[in-house]
Amino acid sequence: MEKRDIRKEVADNYEVLLSAGVIRKDGGSFSMQFEGELYFPDGQTGPSDLYGKRIDEKLPEQTPAWCRLHQYLYRQRKDIRVLLTSRLSYTMTAACAGHEVPPLLDDFAQLVGVTARVVYVEPTDPVFFRKILKGMRRRNAVLIPQMGGLCAAASFEDTLAVSQVLEKGCRAYIDTAFLGGGFRISWIESWLMRLVFKFKYSNLKNKLSGS
Repeated sequence: MEKRDIRKEVADNYEVLLSAGVIRKDGGSFSMQFEGELYFPDGQTGPSDLYGKRIDEKLPEQTPAWCRLHQYLYRQRKDIRVLLTSRLSYTMTAACAGHEVPPLLDDFAQLVGVTARVVYVEPTDPVFFRKILKGMRRRNAVLIPQMGGLCAAASFEDTLAVSQVLEKGCRAYIDTAFLGGGFRISWIESWLMRLVFKFKYSNLKNKLSGS
């Protein structure tokens, strides 16, 4: 894919996220990587010379912290190609409340993970990248107070799905916290659901790519 086509795909996906309310122009972040190169929506990152930078390349001094975080996560997690920070209402509420969200829904266990952890970070903390990476271990999302839900996956469609399922899971958790009830899926059941889902999904993708 040529860079102008990548630029258009990133811009189109950014508009989808804005229209869906997943991110806002005044909050939230979004990036994609293609073959080891970073791509951000125009105007979102500040420095225009970030476009197409390698994930192992040193970024300019004025680069925003979240851009550096995305680069770091792409380097460390070879399974992800898209990152976004969801600003959806229930996700923000759960993140600001600082409560780890358990899996009350099957699709939460499959797409997000056994829980959505909360990671407290300060941009000036020299190890906050590693804290977030640890929080996302065996997971596709993590909650960050004041920022929202950082979601990751191998494609834009999958990452959007993670953000939507995270929102649904946070809403279910908040509703049950107020109203009572709710059945939490056990850790082992959640882990098995996620394992089976990833195995089946991987096989399906291989079949489709081979057809």
